[in-house]
Amino acid sequence: MWIFIGVIFFIIVYFMTATKLTKRWLAERAEKKVTKNSLETKRQMKAKIKSDICDLINKSFFDLNWNNWDLTVHELDSQYKIIEDAYYKSDTMKLLACNPDEGTSTVCGSNGMIYEITEEGCSCPAFIKNMLPCKHMYYVAMNYED
Repeated sequence: MWIFIGVIFFIIVYFMTATKLTKRWLAERAEKKVTKNSLETKRQMKAKIKSDICDLINKSFFDLNWNNWDLTVHELDSQYKIIEDAYYKSDTMKLLACNPDEGTSTVCGSNGMIYEITEEGCSCPAFIKNMLPCKHMYYVAMNYED
């Protein structure tokens, strides 16, 4: 009889433990699924924002008569970082002159230097080195008034 009670007790404890472990496993699995979905949603949102910003930059480059740039150049990760840099340093730069009809602009950079921008590019060292749009060009694209 004591063996029978011991077996019953063991079975009850076993099922209670198994049930707790199963519930915990299901909860962890659900949490991972939510986290995975929210990460995917964040990635999709970030891609959409990046795409929208690049579309606005493309429109601004067109409006400024800087038409000799391949529109996909702004979508490169390295260029997107420069766009972000222009945005976050916008309080340290100043647009001194902008003539969209001629495709020219003058910017006071974050270091106090004056840079001339044309449809060909910018006079700053970063542009001369990389031959890609620089933060000054993106700053003008984000801050000129038509």
